[in-house]
Amino acid sequence: MAQVIPIERGRREPDRCRALTVSGRPCRNKAGASGFCRVHQPPVAPEHIGPFQAEEVRDLLHFLSRRLTGDYWVDDFGFDPELTEKVFLPVVQAAYRHYWRAEWLGLGNVPSKGPALLVANHAGTLPVDAVVM
Repeated sequence: MAQVIPIERGRREPDRCRALTVSGRPCRNKAGASGFCRVHQPPVAPEHIGPFQAEEVRDLLHFLSRRLTGDYWVDDFGFDPELTEKVFLPVVQAAYRHYWRAEWLGLGNVPSKGPALLVANHAGTLPVDAVVM
């Protein structure tokens, strides 16, 4: 026995994503509450963007005041551990993660004890591979 399925006028299609694909066509995925699918979900804005914490501002001002007055320690070779840790290290870590996107291949071949020689393959004017390693 055949079943008759009525065709309704103004039938509503499931909500589709409002984004465009790479080729410029409308996305065919089902949209969520935001109007976008899981693939094209726009980034979520942070709940709170506020001023710096009072402690962070105080630490920064203390650091700057000691730098301006010369009240900081360097070793016999001119190495400044505080400047390296607070200023240079965050910049280098960000470059390591996001710019160079360094990968370690064959780390299992490096002995856990005893001497080892690590050699980087670099090309270019500045040998920044030493910083990355």
